[in-house]
Amino acid sequence: PFFKRAIDLDPEFAMAHAVLSTVYGNLGEGGLAQEHMRRAFELRNRVSDRERFYIMSRYYSFTGQTDKSLETHVVWTHTYPRSANAHNNLGELYKALGQYDKALEEQEKAVRLDPDFAFNYVNVAESLIALDRLEEAKTALHRMFERNGDSALRRIWLYVIAFLEN
Repeated sequence: PFFKRAIDLDPEFAMAHAVLSTVYGNLGEGGLAQEHMRRAFELRNRVSDRERFYIMSRYYSFTGQTDKSLETHVVWTHTYPRSANAHNNLGELYKALGQYDKALEEQEKAVRLDPDFAFNYVNVAESLIALDRLEEAKTALHRMFERNGDSALRRIWLYVIAFLEN
């Protein structure tokens, strides 16, 4: 509701459109996600460089332009090497492309840069699971617990690991 309100106040608030697009995407609302991402992309010249990287990388992913998305993500991490978000997003793209070693490398950087953001640990664990490194995945989820406490998401991934271990 806050992002919708921000857009009501300023229909040209590019980052509100971009983040709302991400939220809609996470909720499975693909049409609304694409609509807001397209609008954010149209407004990308009204934002900071860091925000522009976020918008462009997401837009290219949404529109299936994987090469452009990957290029944008890589340039983003080189331009802002201390941005956990940039490394995490590059890791997620590598994971989607099945490049789990590269994904893990970027996601571990994200954890080092922002150890208080729980999703970074989950993303590390997901890549470790894909690499069949289950003990390390459990360790990553334990580190998440130590830093952030328990969560349903952590327990889901522990369940997945237990299932894979029979």
